[in-house]
Amino acid sequence: MAAIPGRIERGATVRTGVDYARYGQATWKWWCKRHGAHFVLLDRPLGGKPFRGISPTIQRWLAPSLLIEEFGPDTKIAMVDADTMIRWDAPDLFEAAGSRFAAVRTSNARWVSRSIQAYTHFFPGVVLPWWEYFNSGVVVLGAAQLKVIKQFTDFASENWSELLAVQRTGDVGSDQTPLNLMIRREGEPVNFIPSPFNLLDCVPQTLLLWNLEVNPGPEQERLARDTLSQPELFDFIDLGYIWHFTNVRVARRMVMKETWRRVCVRYPGAPSL
Repeated sequence: MAAIPGRIERGATVRTGVDYARYGQATWKWWCKRHGAHFVLLDRPLGGKPFRGISPTIQRWLAPSLLIEEFGPDTKIAMVDADTMIRWDAPDLFEAAGSRFAAVRTSNARWVSRSIQAYTHFFPGVVLPWWEYFNSGVVVLGAAQLKVIKQFTDFASENWSELLAVQRTGDVGSDQTPLNLMIRREGEPVNFIPSPFNLLDCVPQTLLLWNLEVNPGPEQERLARDTLSQPELFDFIDLGYIWHFTNVRVARRMVMKETWRRVCVRYPGAPSL
């Protein structure tokens, strides 16, 4: 799980903390133990001096080579975001992924198209249709993909100031679109796995939650918290195997905490939070 502290800029939105990660961590640690997988928490900067000041979303892609070096060339790695939680009865993610680079398609056509347009000048000649675009919050890969991942981290390091300038222009993402374009340029096959393995925007965006996102403050937070008593807000629990809280930022910790409160009994032996 990638929970490296540090500053991530997306237009006017800045993420500096990952205090919500504890709830996702509890579910992933439990699930990994049940499925015989090693859970590894990436909670420290990676890359040393060359990557100092570079976004944690880039630094995390240095981890696959380190993990394969430690656990062996046959290792399969699931890179998952800190704002994800896995359902107690989720099927084997590695089995679903197969032997290739695997991820879930992103269906938000307008956002994806805008983000591709923002970064495409870094990859002249590369054509990436929005329907061939994956979300990088849940990605499975192995030793065969280390070459293209290194190409990506080298590219990001060499072009960081220009990439950061693009990120500051608005909500166009950080690592996800450049990684998509790199994968496309290098012809790396992508196995698109079913959407339940990365249920994006899982929380229904109520008016009160939306108001908190655009106008954060104590009163809006109190009103948003009141909405968490509505059971229909949590229908995503039955709809997905991996819940990805992409559409709540200010309210992310609040919503993930309430999700954990509702499902924690399904994870016997997990620590109380």
